[in-house]
Amino acid sequence: MMHHRHYPVPVLLYFGGTMLIMITAVFSVLLLPMIGERSGPNGSRPPHANAVG
Repeated sequence: MMHHRHYPVPVLLYFGGTMLIMITAVFSVLLLPMIGERSGPNGSRPPHANAVG
């Protein structure tokens, strides 16, 4: 008989945390450039470009 596998709580927390970290990293990588471009005064140029010259 095939029974549904019940994982222990630490395993669920580990996999859940890993997935959450991966999703957060992907979203931050995808969204940070967009947020930076919108909030930056010079559009897509980074703020430190003016200081360099």
